[in-house]
Amino acid sequence: MLRRILAGVATLAALTGCVVAGNNDSSASGPDGAARLRVALNFAPVGNLSPYTDDASSLMRLGVSESLINIDANGAPQPALAEKFEMTDDSTARFTLRKGVKFHDGTPLNAAAVVNSLQAAFSAEPAPGTVSGRELTVAADGEDVLVKSPEADPILIMRFANPDMVILAPKAYEADRNKPNPIDAGTGPFEVTEFDGSSSATLEANPDYWGGKPKLAGLDAKFIAEADSRVNALRAGELDVFQNVPIAQLPNLTEFTVETRDIPRTTGLYLNTKQGAFTDAGLRAAAAKAIDASVIAKSVYGDHADPAKGLFRGDLDWTKDRPAPQLPEAKDPAGTTITIATYSDRPELPEAVTVIADQLRKAGFTVDTPVVKEYPVLEPDLKAGKYDMVLLSRMYMSKANDPLSLIQLDHTCSGGNNLSFLCDAQVDEVIAGAAAESDVAKRRAAAVQAESLIVSGASYVPVVHEQVRIGRVNQVSALAEDPLEWKMITNLTTISK
Repeated sequence: MLRRILAGVATLAALTGCVVAGNNDSSASGPDGAARLRVALNFAPVGNLSPYTDDASSLMRLGVSESLINIDANGAPQPALAEKFEMTDDSTARFTLRKGVKFHDGTPLNAAAVVNSLQAAFSAEPAPGTVSGRELTVAADGEDVLVKSPEADPILIMRFANPDMVILAPKAYEADRNKPNPIDAGTGPFEVTEFDGSSSATLEANPDYWGGKPKLAGLDAKFIAEADSRVNALRAGELDVFQNVPIAQLPNLTEFTVETRDIPRTTGLYLNTKQGAFTDAGLRAAAAKAIDASVIAKSVYGDHADPAKGLFRGDLDWTKDRPAPQLPEAKDPAGTTITIATYSDRPELPEAVTVIADQLRKAGFTVDTPVVKEYPVLEPDLKAGKYDMVLLSRMYMSKANDPLSLIQLDHTCSGGNNLSFLCDAQVDEVIAGAAAESDVAKRRAAAVQAESLIVSGASYVPVVHEQVRIGRVNQVSALAEDPLEWKMITNLTTISK
């Protein structure tokens, strides 16, 4: 995975390895002289850090919680809390646990604890997206753990890499099994010791971490939704590293390092097919044809994103021969009024939605002033179908590294995140037909086939494929290079003083 470091205004699009020296040495130190790292994440907690909410990724990025396996840059499963794993048949996964691992409260990671953790996830209301709608069972077999599916599940092992499938100590589930409390209950290199529920958290190093004692004394984390505020905090010497550098601020960060790389993330428009203007396929086609993704990639993203032709980036073999979408005949909008919304947590989205609104107006739509809110505030209205069009950024390989799972979640009748409210018999048939397929190539071929149907029906309009940009002071090193953006701080991360 290519790392490009953008460090100068004149060469922002081309530099790939240049690091500019910095002089920020204001991080506090722990009692043994190790430094503390000041980190900002762009999403405020929505569920008191419960891994069954969107907080799951924050827990993993901060090194608090871990899953049974990891996924490497090539999409292959690797050992994590499970040192070995295998499919014993087409519906049973066996996990051999790593020995000597302890939770932050000192209790051992053993088969009983893992079974308890997974049973809570499987029975939660609502269940985590990774296992939602699946009748999975789990049991101990000696010190191994067996997970069974009632039908063949070729990606069963891969499901247990996701952040919402982390393993927590038994105490995490005592108060509410639907909302586990990860404080003092994770296995990662850092332990949450203070959490105010909305703006900050304090984490201390876990000296007994199974992967080796962390090089940092701890983390001081802030949750800052406003992108410019994150940049200003870095420049003011109040932060050492933060997520999602806004492109507009790159010229202001020449004294720092920005790490960037392509990721399987697509920003696109979900059109409400259940109610309002876009129940009409002709109006959806008119909207799709009005969007000029190349203009948005250039003007909003400064060429640090690629115009999208589909849900998938198209840079891997399984996406290269996909058919071009065939839109329905467009209908004259004739001034049809539409609403459009997005969230402010990703800095380019509000600007992109403004450009999109202008493009739609030029095509003949009447577009109300776009609604822009922080995601936790906006989400209930999105799921209630309040808007005609939603601009959303999604990782399409984040569900067990399986694009078919993302389509199932976002674009089928029963999908839990179906913001376009699409209920298309052809799409559902393709997904259902491949759901039990064990051949990865065939699953991905089905995902491409479903993608063509979805984009051709204009319930979803792809806009750009994104890159991840992490800003940091130059003394920080060994951040995780995770193509799925699940991990950020590890036991090897350090900052020189």
